[in-house]
Amino acid sequence: MAKRGGQKKENWKKKRKQEYLEKKEFRYYIFCEGQATEPKYFQGFKRYIEDNPIYRDMVLIEIEGCQAETMRVIGKAEEYVRDNKIAKGEIWCVYDKDSFPSSDVNGVVQRTQVLNQKNPNIQYHAAWSNECIEFWFMLHFAYYTSNNHRSEYVKFLNEKFQELGIGKYEKNMNNIFEILMKSGNPKLAIRYAKRIIENGVGKTPAQIAPGTKVYELAEELAKYKGVFVFAQQVDNVLSGISFELVGEGKRLAEKLGTEVTAVLVGSDVSGLVDELAAYGADKVIVVDDPELKNYRTEPYAHALASVINEFKPEIMLVGATAIGRDLGPTVSARVQTGLTADCTLLEIGDFPVNPIPGKEQKHNQLLMTRPAFGGNTIATIACPDNRPQMATVRPGVMQKLDKVEGAKAEVINYNPGFTPNNRYVEILEISKAVSDIKDIMDAKILVSGGRGVGSAENFKLLEDLADVLGGQVSCSRAVVDSGWKPKELQVGQTGKTVRPQLYFAIGISGAIQHVAGMEESDIIIAINKDPDAPIFDVADYGIVGDLNKIVPLLTEEIKKALAAK
Repeated sequence: MAKRGGQKKENWKKKRKQEYLEKKEFRYYIFCEGQATEPKYFQGFKRYIEDNPIYRDMVLIEIEGCQAETMRVIGKAEEYVRDNKIAKGEIWCVYDKDSFPSSDVNGVVQRTQVLNQKNPNIQYHAAWSNECIEFWFMLHFAYYTSNNHRSEYVKFLNEKFQELGIGKYEKNMNNIFEILMKSGNPKLAIRYAKRIIENGVGKTPAQIAPGTKVYELAEELAKYKGVFVFAQQVDNVLSGISFELVGEGKRLAEKLGTEVTAVLVGSDVSGLVDELAAYGADKVIVVDDPELKNYRTEPYAHALASVINEFKPEIMLVGATAIGRDLGPTVSARVQTGLTADCTLLEIGDFPVNPIPGKEQKHNQLLMTRPAFGGNTIATIACPDNRPQMATVRPGVMQKLDKVEGAKAEVINYNPGFTPNNRYVEILEISKAVSDIKDIMDAKILVSGGRGVGSAENFKLLEDLADVLGGQVSCSRAVVDSGWKPKELQVGQTGKTVRPQLYFAIGISGAIQHVAGMEESDIIIAINKDPDAPIFDVADYGIVGDLNKIVPLLTEEIKKALAAK
């Protein structure tokens, strides 16, 4: 009986472990030649990631100290993968050259290449150091290219640590990761290590002395992960763009095998969390402070930049609203990344889109499409070398998900600390303007006119039709450029994107820039005197003729039909 119970418990443990693994999209199995120095360094990485509430649900790190020679390290890695039935993950072999034969040092690299051909879901990597891991540690403080015995690298670290008041360097220091992160410069270490490897192109690992590929593992573990969206609220009411971005973020996150996190910034805004969860947010980072009651550039930029620096998202989306167009560029400059503004399409793909000989094609990049040159052309932009990939997204373009009542998101409260300075503008009074113009993005019926309407006065025909239908008037860019209607009524790539139930395109030729802003309308009715006008290609119904005759007749017939009901 005891044995049978023990078996049940063992099976239960295996099941739970499998369930735990399946939740982890990023899985790293690290096999170290030694049992002290290297494992303790990577244990620091593990602590760093597990302390991050965003990453801990996404990342698995397992570390094994092998106490074995170079080729035996990868042998143990293969055994582990086989015995534990590992189906997915990155396998990293961390080892030093020391005094081992060059054939063994190079042999690990060769073996990884063979193994990686067998299963694309399990990829092996050789994170070698010539001569020792201490060379990688040393690069956190200085660019060094002299080929010395490993004792010289230990001596350098010992002197540097004592200079910094840390004490003597020891090979098995428990806090080596924290020391290098706080007192050294990890970004410079990666840059220095890359430069050394690039200068050694064509050479084997054993010939690159000194040199290290540990930077590749450090870079991989520290890379930005997850999709974040700025959940804009005004007066503690979430803007429509917030739900659109959550929906789009969810779509992108699924392609990347990660999660979407909403960043909610304001004062007394915790009550908005459930609404974001209902529209698809997996996690919500709440930055709640009285300094954030009303939008001001400095405290909001500080809050969002601090969130990015702390939680390191791969993608950061902001609405291209009045607030977002101010906030997005400010934040991107502070976190030292690029920003693509006013995007109308986001996709995950390769960059360059088409392979270019001699240039690395990077996968799973955010491809950001936006109108350029006044809407006369479309540009697709990527940011392959900096993180996060940031974009402001035009309102009304992306689809929000269906609301799921009762859905919950993990809440992470974060306080970046606020120190008011001369950039903190003091708000003395808020005067809210009242406009008679309703937002065309909310309209269920739009009667839209183009250059073919002929004049501002002629828009009276369209207004009469809109009144009968209970709809609103909108227009093309040509109408705005002519001064016939205000910018707020413009539909298209350089205007607003709309999705009404019924859209009338009257006197509109159907240029791609306009069609991009209305093509997802449920029903499109086009009226144009040119039978070859491109608008008829997207219209559900088309009328060829003089709008000055057709529109009044249509208005009268609708009036009669409504009166007869």
